[in-house]
Amino acid sequence: MAGVRWNTAPMSIAGKYQQHGLHFRDVSYRRGEKLLFADLSFSLLPGEVYLIQGDNGAGKTSVLRLAAGLTRAESGALLYENYNGAADAGSLIAYQGHGNALEPSMTAQEDLSFWLEIYDHDTDPDDLMDHVGLNDQKHVKTSALSAGQKRRLAFARLKASERPIWLLDEPMAALDKAGKELTAQLINSHIDIGGSAIIATHSRFPATTGKRKRIVLETGP
Repeated sequence: MAGVRWNTAPMSIAGKYQQHGLHFRDVSYRRGEKLLFADLSFSLLPGEVYLIQGDNGAGKTSVLRLAAGLTRAESGALLYENYNGAADAGSLIAYQGHGNALEPSMTAQEDLSFWLEIYDHDTDPDDLMDHVGLNDQKHVKTSALSAGQKRRLAFARLKASERPIWLLDEPMAALDKAGKELTAQLINSHIDIGGSAIIATHSRFPATTGKRKRIVLETGP
């Protein structure tokens, strides 16, 4: 997947993240014999949130996996860039799929500490866990956490990644009211510091800060 260079000076972004971009250019994707979507084009820039909506099987998760570099388009191109010019998915993107990617034999604190080391992040894991409301569960094995607690821990990992682009697949799933409110706050705080997000959801999504756009994928015959 190719990258392109900015032809203008970087935009001034208040907050942590400087200019970045993810661009779909006439992207088509086929799963097996079925063409899920064709000629999909859009650009994601700092401070923007895209909601990818549609029925089950329409290709919402496929859009995220394409953006994350986990699968290839049948045709078209995905372009990644930052303020220095060409970039790649690994340097810009944090992906949260349906699964939470937790190690069941580790405690919540151990699991998050592992990811902090991977990301070379010097934040105290206890601070992050407190931020997502898991301070009382830090010594609990991840396998014993509730579905909502596992999702909170996954969001702590997203914050630790310090990637400007978040790809989120049904992030409100399995969360109670308090968990949904916290998730919305975490997404908004990411947008407020210049981050961006693509969110796949089949249901109504809470209001977000920043510029919000929507793509609806239709299930073909």
